[in-house]
Amino acid sequence: MKYFGLLVFVVLIAMTSANHLKAFKALECQGTYDESKLRQVARVCDECYELYREDTVRVMCASKCFTTSYFTGCIDSIGYSNSKDILQGMVDDLSGQ
Repeated sequence: MKYFGLLVFVVLIAMTSANHLKAFKALECQGTYDESKLRQVARVCDECYELYREDTVRVMCASKCFTTSYFTGCIDSIGYSNSKDILQGMVDDLSGQ
């Protein structure tokens, strides 16, 4: 049950725009809601999952509104290091940091 909100996110992120707001809230994001940014950072977690094929990787990557070391580790793992500052800026906007 600890990761229920994040599991809900995984399902909702692939659905309609109205559900993206629910995912935003389920991830405990407290910043500015921006569907485009949410999709882009969620894609990092999706690609990281595709690389490792471990559900916990996707969940931990997205936890706490993408602010954990799992997210930054996924950026490096999938070869997006060149975009790290841009992605981190998106996370800052979404998380309110």
